[in-house]
Amino acid sequence: MGTNVLQAHRIGDFWGWSLTGFLALLSLSLPGYLRLNADQNAQFITTAIALFFSGVIIGYLRPDRIWRWPLAAFLAFACWNVWTAARDPEFIVSDPSALLSVLSGNAAGDAMFAIPVFIGAAAGAVMLHGQE
Repeated sequence: MGTNVLQAHRIGDFWGWSLTGFLALLSLSLPGYLRLNADQNAQFITTAIALFFSGVIIGYLRPDRIWRWPLAAFLAFACWNVWTAARDPEFIVSDPSALLSVLSGNAAGDAMFAIPVFIGAAAGAVMLHGQE
């Protein structure tokens, strides 16, 4: 009976990657929706908490190989950085060096934001295996 519970909550790889990317982008845009633009600390904490709970959701729905979900979030962060840079009128998309500087300039912060996703995914996987 425990395997039926485990199988009922599983989602496929495509949907896992898609859901992780969507939740990461939603988490990154949450401070804007809450209008926390003035306070950097509130932005950071809100984003980290949202990423943690995103990790919990995806870890619960897809508990095997949880190392993939911070990687999927990291790829979503790169898309977010390109999107943010592309909104600047002075940014030239056809310039590869400008695009590379955008992607490499935010990599350290993106790696730091992948940590709550990993911790959340581990917590979600533990929650699922604790039900057996």
